Amino acid sequence: MFMKPSHVIMMFLISSIVLAGGNDKSIDWDGIKHQPGADVPGISPSKTYRYFDYTSNKTVFYLQVIKDNITSVNVVWRNGFDKNDNYLEMSLSDCCVDNTLYEYWYAELTKQNSSNLYYVFQIKYGDDTDWAGPGGAGLNKVVHENQPTISANWWTFDDTPLAVELLSFVGDYSDYQVELRWETIREINNYGFNIERSINKQDWIKIGFNEGLKNNYTLREYAYVDRDILFGTYYYRLRQINTDGTFVFSPIVEVEAGELPEEIVLEQNYPNPFNPITMIRFAVIERTHVDLSVYNIIGDKIMTLFNDIANDGRVYEVTFDATGLASGIYFYKLSTAKDVEIKKMILMK
Repeated sequence: MFMKPSHVIMMFLISSIVLAGGNDKSIDWDGIKHQPGADVPGISPSKTYRYFDYTSNKTVFYLQVIKDNITSVNVVWRNGFDKNDNYLEMSLSDCCVDNTLYEYWYAELTKQNSSNLYYVFQIKYGDDTDWAGPGGAGLNKVVHENQPTISANWWTFDDTPLAVELLSFVGDYSDYQVELRWETIREINNYGFNIERSINKQDWIKIGFNEGLKNNYTLREYAYVDRDILFGTYYYRLRQINTDGTFVFSPIVEVEAGELPEEIVLEQNYPNPFNPITMIRFAVIERTHVDLSVYNIIGDKIMTLFNDIANDGRVYEVTFDATGLASGIYFYKLSTAKDVEIKKMILMK
């Protein structure tokens, strides 16, 4: 039989910045985009980052720094680049175990409902001050001696309400298929969701689409079943598409589908008994030529269902249509160069 684990891991993609010590006190900023449902329950505090906490409705800042006699850190932010500076004091956090080398500064900014927010970090060493911000034109590792005066040297972000607020996104493997489920609490101009799958988190294919509700302000549940999977680890994400064509990606869900336990696997047909159509699944552990054929009770071959190269690890599903055949017992045989397996099925008209 196929192995049937039910193992789900939810993964959130978190970008990060790191402030290094010594004379090269630079921030390695990768930027964090807001993602529906990014409540980041598994976010690593060993990096530096910004994210939006939907539970507290605040933007959260963490700053990881090499211990270097830092006396204070502020997030200096503006609602519009030409507006006044606002100072958000950061506090030392006891979040992390590697506190012999690093220290961590933490702050929360109440939601501003603005698409035009700018910020830099003001880092003080006694009477000395550094300003950590991007360098512009793709140069994102810069510490300025003075407060930056151009917008390219400030990070920007948008904390306006998301078109779709995703409460959860999970996946579960069972009975040779993956069931994906997600919930939304708000939808504004939501065209729908492309469901995408990957085996390496780099190359994605669209496997389905669920239509959105356009506009909705109550809890809505969605589901999608992926029946065409291989054994191994699979990654899923949602591409939420707005009615204007813009889109955002959900967090990634990782699902473990187990390993093929035998050289060949031939499942019992379903349904059985059947009339007149039934499904047969099989898989092989290595790429090989496979023949799947149906025989009557006296051993005559009446139909070949599959006669081709089968790839390793994949679950193949073929249809047997017994229209025109008499009721009775039939056998189906799966043959490779190394193995043969036979099962019985009943046609009942």
